[in-house]
Amino acid sequence: MFYENNYQNREELRAVNVSVCHYKAEKARGFPLHCHSFFELDYSIVGERIAFLRGKKIKLPEGSLFFVPLLSSHATNNIAPYTENIIIQFSWNFLYANAKTMTRKTSIIPAGELLENGYIIPEDGDPLKDCLKRLSQASPVNCVNDLDVEERITESRNKHIKKSKLDFKFMLNYTPYIEWKINGLTMELITLLIEYGYLKIVDNIGDTMDVTNIQPVLEILITQPEIRLSLQDAAKIACMSYSNFSRTFKELIGYSYVDYCNIMRVQHAEELLIGSELSVTEIAQRLNFGCINYFNRVFKKFNGDTPMQYRKKHGRDNDLELPSIQQKGIVSKIR
Repeated sequence: MFYENNYQNREELRAVNVSVCHYKAEKARGFPLHCHSFFELDYSIVGERIAFLRGKKIKLPEGSLFFVPLLSSHATNNIAPYTENIIIQFSWNFLYANAKTMTRKTSIIPAGELLENGYIIPEDGDPLKDCLKRLSQASPVNCVNDLDVEERITESRNKHIKKSKLDFKFMLNYTPYIEWKINGLTMELITLLIEYGYLKIVDNIGDTMDVTNIQPVLEILITQPEIRLSLQDAAKIACMSYSNFSRTFKELIGYSYVDYCNIMRVQHAEELLIGSELSVTEIAQRLNFGCINYFNRVFKKFNGDTPMQYRKKHGRDNDLELPSIQQKGIVSKIR
């Protein structure tokens, strides 16, 4: 699990407000658990996939669209041997630049069918599907495999490497015309989703400036889930008071701080149960659960199965396997 600092095409958040990419994946497992401070829309064009979003596994039929709010941990796993999908990423500043009536506490969250099922399937002839088609036509195409994913993870973990030394295989050549086109289509898509009741505008989210403060805490929780970071220590890292941090964290993330910590540890445990030979006891010790009984209880609360049940049900060759990261931070090879 890791934290993404830049958009998918390596653009810095301050450089552009929207990033789009049409992915064609041949025998690529998917993208492992990560999180970022921008919104994301993911549309499956070809092939079935699995999404891991807000602590839930969602089977995505071909033609499905799902939404990732700010700071939500998520991952995808490709079921079909060949898949195509479009990812649209946009910043909070993009919304603010197009609506000056927004306040620093205004944001968008999933609603209706998108909230209930985790995805929607735009139908033929629907303006939503037409907008997605036009976005696909305007988007650059990137053919990916597991090696590309490994390189991206390595790049994200080695932030100290100078850009000139990184082999950027893919970068959209932005011009004012390209930005206007993809920005316009993205805003059209967002407004349609709001109009149809799939997204809703909320005005009681924590100040978006708090996103920047909470980011370092999330990066620790996602990349080092074995660390027992107390709420008091997390509040200090975020430079916030104990009560303000606790309240703001739940507003932004949707979970209490304690529940989110446990969700991250459970999701990391899922990776280890599938992608390693460690025993359940060793995994409990590695993730600092204290005792095996507590590990079993917390795991079942957020997963629905005990660790042993999960390992038996979701073996390495099972379709619902979570894209795993080996101990050195690299996605494991397809077996």
